[in-house]
Amino acid sequence: MAEQAADTSTNPIVSPPGERTLSADLGHLGWVVRDVLAHFKLASLAVLGLNIAGTATGAAAIGALVLYARYLESGAPVHVAGLTIQPSRTTAGVIGFSAVMVLLGLCSAACLYATQWLVGRMTVRYWRMCVQGL
Repeated sequence: MAEQAADTSTNPIVSPPGERTLSADLGHLGWVVRDVLAHFKLASLAVLGLNIAGTATGAAAIGALVLYARYLESGAPVHVAGLTIQPSRTTAGVIGFSAVMVLLGLCSAACLYATQWLVGRMTVRYWRMCVQGL
């Protein structure tokens, strides 16, 4: 006996093929976000914090490189947040600045990698939790 396909016309979770809408997908996303926040509060906060830290350190590194390049081009002091900075043009100064930028970039990469690792772990844990509920 052939199995009958489930009636998807009345099921708000399953959309018929070809009839997926953005509003339905966003509705499902909201449901998943609420469910994940209810079960994984600490991990969700860690993901948020690490993602913000990684993005901020990456932006700081790129911004500092742009400011330093402008300084090397014009020779005018750099003004950041009300501070006036006169970067060094010596070889040691350039190497020191480069080392700090590399460290900022590595910090950014580590934070963003940890974010992805945590998201992967949360995904597996959430999937297992959902499967156990079946």
